[in-house]
Amino acid sequence: MHELILYAGLGILFFGAIGIIMTAFRTNVLWGLGVFIPPITLVYVFSHWQEAKGPFKTLTLGALLIAGFAYMNGGMAAITTVNTPVSHSTLSEPDAPPTAVSQVKATILAAPTVDRMNQPSVSFAPPVHVTRKVSTSNSNVKSASFTCDGRRHCSQMTSCAEAKYFLKNCPNTKMDGDGDGIPCESQWCKG
Repeated sequence: MHELILYAGLGILFFGAIGIIMTAFRTNVLWGLGVFIPPITLVYVFSHWQEAKGPFKTLTLGALLIAGFAYMNGGMAAITTVNTPVSHSTLSEPDAPPTAVSQVKATILAAPTVDRMNQPSVSFAPPVHVTRKVSTSNSNVKSASFTCDGRRHCSQMTSCAEAKYFLKNCPNTKMDGDGDGIPCESQWCKG
Protein backbone atom coordinates (compact mmCIF):
# COMPACT_ATOMS: atom_id res chain seq x y z
CA MET A 1 0.00 0.00 0.00
CA HIS A 2 2.81 2.41 0.88
CA GLU A 3 4.50 1.70 -2.46
CA LEU A 4 1.34 2.88 -4.22
CA ILE A 5 1.84 6.31 -2.64
CA LEU A 6 5.42 6.40 -3.90
CA TYR A 7 4.46 5.48 -7.47
CA ALA A 8 1.54 7.91 -7.48
CA GLY A 9 3.84 10.66 -6.23
CA LEU A 10 6.43 9.88 -8.91
CA GLY A 11 3.77 9.91 -11.62
CA ILE A 12 2.26 13.21 -10.45
CA LEU A 13 5.74 14.73 -10.12
CA PHE A 14 6.56 13.60 -13.66
CA PHE A 15 3.37 15.12 -15.13
CA GLY A 16 3.99 18.38 -13.25
CA ALA A 17 7.53 18.58 -14.61
CA ILE A 18 6.32 17.89 -18.17
CA GLY A 19 3.66 20.59 -17.69
CA ILE A 20 6.28 23.15 -16.66
CA ILE A 21 8.47 22.24 -19.64
CA MET A 22 5.54 22.55 -22.07
CA THR A 23 4.46 25.89 -20.57
CA ALA A 24 8.02 27.21 -20.78
CA PHE A 25 8.34 26.20 -24.44
CA ARG A 26 5.01 27.92 -25.19
CA THR A 27 6.42 31.11 -23.67
CA ASN A 28 9.76 31.03 -25.52
CA VAL A 29 12.20 28.42 -26.82
CA LEU A 30 14.97 29.77 -24.57
CA TRP A 31 12.72 29.45 -21.49
CA GLY A 32 11.88 25.91 -22.63
CA LEU A 33 15.54 24.97 -22.81
CA GLY A 34 16.35 26.91 -19.65
CA VAL A 35 13.93 25.01 -17.41
CA PHE A 36 16.22 21.96 -17.62
CA ILE A 37 18.53 23.90 -15.27
CA PRO A 38 16.88 23.90 -11.80
CA PRO A 39 17.61 27.52 -10.76
CA ILE A 40 16.25 28.77 -14.06
CA THR A 41 13.14 26.65 -13.54
CA LEU A 42 12.41 28.53 -10.31
CA VAL A 43 13.03 31.87 -12.00
CA TYR A 44 10.65 30.90 -14.79
CA VAL A 45 7.92 29.67 -12.45
CA PHE A 46 7.95 32.82 -10.32
CA SER A 47 8.30 35.25 -13.24
CA HIS A 48 5.51 33.54 -15.23
CA TRP A 49 3.32 32.50 -12.32
CA GLN A 50 -0.02 32.79 -14.13
CA GLU A 51 1.03 30.31 -16.81
CA ALA A 52 3.11 27.99 -14.60
CA LYS A 53 1.09 27.81 -11.38
CA GLY A 54 -0.97 24.77 -12.45
CA PRO A 55 1.98 22.53 -13.41
CA PHE A 56 3.98 23.82 -10.42
CA LYS A 57 1.18 22.86 -8.01
CA THR A 58 1.01 19.41 -9.64
CA LEU A 59 4.77 18.98 -9.28
CA THR A 60 4.60 20.10 -5.64
CA LEU A 61 1.80 17.62 -4.90
CA GLY A 62 3.91 14.79 -6.32
CA ALA A 63 6.91 15.87 -4.23
CA LEU A 64 4.74 15.98 -1.10
CA LEU A 65 3.43 12.45 -1.76
CA ILE A 66 7.00 11.17 -2.13
CA ALA A 67 8.03 12.97 1.06
CA GLY A 68 5.02 11.47 2.87
CA PHE A 69 6.01 8.00 1.69
CA ALA A 70 9.58 8.55 2.93
CA TYR A 71 8.27 9.78 6.30
CA MET A 72 5.95 6.79 6.72
CA ASN A 73 8.82 4.41 6.01
CA GLY A 74 11.43 6.03 8.24
CA GLY A 75 13.24 7.95 5.50
CA MET A 76 14.87 6.89 2.28
CA ALA A 77 17.30 4.58 4.13
CA ALA A 78 14.38 2.19 4.73
CA ILE A 79 13.99 1.80 0.97
CA THR A 80 17.66 1.14 0.22
CA THR A 81 18.79 -1.02 3.18
CA VAL A 82 18.21 -4.71 3.68
CA ASN A 83 17.40 -5.86 7.21
CA THR A 84 19.10 -9.24 7.48
CA PRO A 85 18.94 -11.06 10.81
CA VAL A 86 22.60 -11.49 11.79
CA SER A 87 23.58 -12.07 15.39
CA HIS A 88 26.40 -10.12 16.98
CA SER A 89 28.00 -13.39 18.08
CA THR A 90 28.93 -14.27 14.49
CA LEU A 91 30.94 -11.07 14.27
CA SER A 92 32.99 -11.46 17.42
CA GLU A 93 35.03 -14.57 16.77
CA PRO A 94 38.34 -13.74 18.45
CA ASP A 95 40.27 -16.63 16.88
CA ALA A 96 39.46 -15.86 13.25
CA PRO A 97 40.48 -12.84 11.19
CA PRO A 98 37.61 -10.81 9.76
CA THR A 99 36.62 -12.10 6.37
CA ALA A 100 34.81 -10.32 3.61
CA VAL A 101 31.59 -12.00 4.77
CA SER A 102 31.95 -10.78 8.35
CA GLN A 103 32.72 -7.27 7.11
CA VAL A 104 29.55 -7.29 5.00
CA LYS A 105 27.59 -8.51 8.03
CA ALA A 106 29.05 -5.68 10.11
CA THR A 107 28.06 -3.19 7.41
CA ILE A 108 24.51 -4.53 7.34
CA LEU A 109 24.23 -4.34 11.12
CA ALA A 110 25.53 -0.76 11.09
CA ALA A 111 22.78 0.33 8.65
CA PRO A 112 19.87 2.35 10.06
CA THR A 113 16.81 0.28 10.89
CA VAL A 114 13.14 1.03 11.43
CA ASP A 115 11.23 -0.39 14.39
CA ARG A 116 7.72 -1.88 14.18
CA MET A 117 5.97 1.39 15.11
CA ASN A 118 7.40 3.13 11.98
CA GLN A 119 9.53 5.36 14.16
CA PRO A 120 13.14 5.67 12.99
CA SER A 121 15.77 4.26 15.28
CA VAL A 122 19.43 3.73 14.57
CA SER A 123 21.50 0.90 15.95
CA PHE A 124 25.17 0.30 15.33
CA ALA A 125 27.10 -2.90 15.71
CA PRO A 126 30.33 -2.80 17.71
CA PRO A 127 33.52 -2.76 15.61
CA VAL A 128 35.19 -6.08 14.95
CA HIS A 129 38.57 -6.31 16.74
CA VAL A 130 40.98 -9.16 16.29
CA THR A 131 44.03 -9.68 18.49
CA ARG A 132 46.91 -11.53 16.82
CA LYS A 133 50.53 -12.21 17.52
CA VAL A 134 52.38 -10.43 14.74
CA SER A 135 56.03 -10.97 13.94
CA THR A 136 57.96 -7.71 13.44
CA SER A 137 61.03 -7.23 11.28
CA ASN A 138 63.44 -7.71 14.24
CA SER A 139 61.91 -11.16 15.06
CA ASN A 140 60.31 -10.06 18.33
CA VAL A 141 56.79 -11.36 18.81
CA LYS A 142 54.31 -8.96 20.30
CA SER A 143 50.54 -8.83 20.61
CA ALA A 144 48.78 -6.20 18.52
CA SER A 145 45.14 -5.39 17.92
CA PHE A 146 44.26 -4.41 14.36
CA THR A 147 40.90 -4.02 12.63
CA CYS A 148 40.05 -4.13 8.93
CA ASP A 149 38.51 -0.69 8.73
CA GLY A 150 38.78 0.24 5.07
CA ARG A 151 42.33 1.59 5.02
CA ARG A 152 44.16 0.41 1.90
CA HIS A 153 47.37 2.42 1.45
CA CYS A 154 50.77 2.52 3.17
CA SER A 155 50.30 6.18 4.06
CA GLN A 156 47.40 5.11 6.29
CA MET A 157 49.45 2.56 8.29
CA THR A 158 51.41 3.24 11.48
CA SER A 159 53.81 0.25 11.51
CA CYS A 160 55.15 -2.65 9.49
CA ALA A 161 53.16 -5.10 11.65
CA GLU A 162 49.94 -3.26 10.91
CA ALA A 163 50.71 -3.19 7.17
CA LYS A 164 51.41 -6.96 7.21
CA TYR A 165 48.14 -7.61 9.05
CA PHE A 166 46.16 -5.54 6.54
CA LEU A 167 47.85 -7.20 3.56
CA LYS A 168 47.13 -10.70 4.92
CA ASN A 169 43.61 -10.21 6.33
CA CYS A 170 41.88 -7.26 4.69
CA PRO A 171 40.42 -7.05 1.17
CA ASN A 172 41.41 -4.55 -1.53
CA THR A 173 44.70 -3.39 -0.03
CA LYS A 174 47.17 -1.56 -2.25
CA MET A 175 50.35 -1.99 -0.22
CA ASP A 176 52.40 -4.56 -2.14
CA GLY A 177 53.20 -3.04 -5.51
CA ASP A 178 55.74 -5.66 -6.56
CA GLY A 179 53.69 -8.64 -5.30
CA ASP A 180 56.43 -10.18 -3.16
CA GLY A 181 54.27 -10.41 -0.02
CA ILE A 182 56.09 -7.62 1.83
CA PRO A 183 53.94 -4.50 2.20
CA CYS A 184 55.10 -0.89 2.34
CA GLU A 185 58.76 -1.69 1.64
CA SER A 186 59.80 1.92 1.09
CA GLN A 187 57.93 3.26 4.14
CA TRP A 188 57.48 0.72 6.97
CA CYS A 189 58.94 -2.71 6.16
CA LYS A 190 62.48 -1.77 5.09
CA GLY A 191 65.28 -4.28 4.69
